[in-house]
Amino acid sequence: MIELSFGGVSLLDYADTYTQKGSRPMLASPIDYFASIPTRDGGYHWGKYYEKKRFSLPCVINFTDRDDLITKIQLLSGVFDTKGGFKQLILSDQDDRYYLAKLEQNIDVDMELGTFTLNLVCATPFGISTTLTSSSHAIAASPQTVTENPGGSVFVEPVITLTATGASPVIIVNNATSGEQLTWGGTLAIGEVLVINSELWLVTYQGNPSMANVSGRLPSLQPSVLNSFNISNFTGTLVFTYRARYL
Repeated sequence: MIELSFGGVSLLDYADTYTQKGSRPMLASPIDYFASIPTRDGGYHWGKYYEKKRFSLPCVINFTDRDDLITKIQLLSGVFDTKGGFKQLILSDQDDRYYLAKLEQNIDVDMELGTFTLNLVCATPFGISTTLTSSSHAIAASPQTVTENPGGSVFVEPVITLTATGASPVIIVNNATSGEQLTWGGTLAIGEVLVINSELWLVTYQGNPSMANVSGRLPSLQPSVLNSFNISNFTGTLVFTYRARYL
């Protein structure tokens, strides 16, 4: 028996419902992608990616009589309502990660057996760690190398936050492991903050978009290896924030 949590609600506790078998996606199909970068006219991002993951989960409602079954169906309809967007799907045999999922098809319940199939499509092709990692590094000299191992089995697009303790012009953040390098052509004064959000393809200076000063590629973290970052023209604190991801 596999317990299923959807939108933070355990279906076993909420409506005595569980899943035991069904289609579990191993790997989504690879695709090419090409997208424009927000706030930067003429800037593009391209590469390889994956199709969305899909789950087909046969479920069983434990019930005592027809009235009990109808009551539990009503409870479950509220849980599975994804009109407002994707919800977290967690399966108890892999409870270290979640998938952002929503309904892809109608749910039809067998009124004699209490069985139904939950067909879900995910916002991303990856399982996402339930643990948010925030890793801080002191940058006392330029250049300086720091390392970070995100775990997981697929690359991570981190948020990198740089808070200056000294004047820092033309900051260079280079991931020697992945070969990705970003250069920001502005200058950070003491106490000022630069945020590199690789997932959103966005760099902000003091909370405002600063993509016009950016060249190169926003760096990722390669999975389950030490990523070697060379930081140039900056002194202060560097913080990686991310969740490990799984194929």
